[in-house]
Amino acid sequence: MANAGHSLYGDQKYGIRGKNKQIRLWAYEVSFEHPTKKEKITFTDYPDWRMCKTIGLV
Repeated sequence: MANAGHSLYGDQKYGIRGKNKQIRLWAYEVSFEHPTKKEKITFTDYPDWRMCKTIGLV
């Protein structure tokens, strides 16, 4: 991501550095196949708007 100019927020190696910064990675939707049932499982979530304010998205 950093090579494309889009480092992860809080990435200590390739992105913004500073005290108490942690990577903030979030996905709207994640899907995968259940290992034994072989069914597709999907988790969907909406962003925590407090986090978005913290990193300046709103």
